[in-house]
Amino acid sequence: MKRDHNITRITKSFDKLSSAIDELTDLGVIRSRKYLPDFAEWLVAQLYSGKLAESKTQKYWDIKIKSNKVQVKAHSKAVSNSNRWTPIKDINKFDILVIVVFTVNFKVRELYHIPTQKLKPYLKPYKKNYKVNWNEIKEWEVKKDSFHPWCQVYTFYKNNVYPWCQIFIIDKSKKGIEKKDDINYNMCHT
Repeated sequence: MKRDHNITRITKSFDKLSSAIDELTDLGVIRSRKYLPDFAEWLVAQLYSGKLAESKTQKYWDIKIKSNKVQVKAHSKAVSNSNRWTPIKDINKFDILVIVVFTVNFKVRELYHIPTQKLKPYLKPYKKNYKVNWNEIKEWEVKKDSFHPWCQVYTFYKNNVYPWCQIFIIDKSKKGIEKKDDINYNMCHT
């Protein structure tokens, strides 16, 4: 095996990654060895002012938003990957499905939220369960204009299309939020 001449850079990069994982674990973002789902669940909880399930291995749902149980599905897709579907099981055990599609470097490329009752017509049989094709649920894609005008979000985004993640309320005095639907009501609101 040929020795990699970038071993010092590689070692330093893994040290940074290790430190970042430790810090994200201390901050409660990473709760298991499944980094992508943990990050997606944390991100969705922040966006919708939800509460993460107490258990890291909670069955059927990941976040509670008011009385709604939310199932979060995370994907990391290379540009060359044409698969555009999510496996779904136990459809009657949660109220809302949120699908977060990341780029390979953790930028949000797409985000969908769909109530279970609206999801059912889009489900296709898959093994012993179901799957949903993202192309068929485009109307449920969350766009950046879903946020309240005083909410500035940025950092984890792809080409300025989906600016998610670090949420700052610019004017906390604005408490009157018009309820558009159960899921968007809480976006960027504390």
